[in-house]
Amino acid sequence: MKTILEFNLPEETEELDSALNGPKYKSILIELDNHLRDTLKHQELTGYEYDIYDKVRSKIYELTEDENIALY
Repeated sequence: MKTILEFNLPEETEELDSALNGPKYKSILIELDNHLRDTLKHQELTGYEYDIYDKVRSKIYELTEDENIALY
């Protein structure tokens, strides 16, 4: 199966850039999630710090789920 994406350049340059860099954006989100997870598991955090890291991680999952993007 093949998929062809078409863009009207130069008007849709930003959309083309987003499509081409999608894997990089996903990789950054995964790396950020891993960093947050490792921090939660391996660092001694105050209750407030723990809550913030946990909330950011939850927000990443919420936003990706809303857009039907599977991180893993």
